[in-house]
Amino acid sequence: MHIFCDESGNTGSDLLTKDQPLFSIASTCLDKDTSESLIAHLRRQGQKEVKYSRLRSTVSGQALLIKFLSSPELVRATTKVVVADKQYYLVTHLVDKLIEPVMSERGDDLYARDRHVYLTNMWYFFGSRFFPNEQ
Repeated sequence: MHIFCDESGNTGSDLLTKDQPLFSIASTCLDKDTSESLIAHLRRQGQKEVKYSRLRSTVSGQALLIKFLSSPELVRATTKVVVADKQYYLVTHLVDKLIEPVMSERGDDLYARDRHVYLTNMWYFFGSRFFPNEQ
């Protein structure tokens, strides 16, 4: 079995870029022959990997992408996609890397009863009220 993953919107450590506020990752679980037949018409000569950036720039490339994404093989059982808000991701890191270790040293388990999730949600959804001049 082969599982292939790819990401989109990866801006590295710049999680607050306004141009790409979301990060997504997708995976498929298909046999090799099915995978090859699906991407054969997308790959350009000399390419090891199909690049969306090249396909989207032409009308014919866009049509090929639509055909590919409409393939009957790409269903819930074989394809997974997750989209994350980068600001939320940043808050999860702040809670996990800065707040949780301090609380743990004091003998307080932030992960008990999912309190890390509640704290992350509070900072994410209400943070602009605490820091109204920040974006």
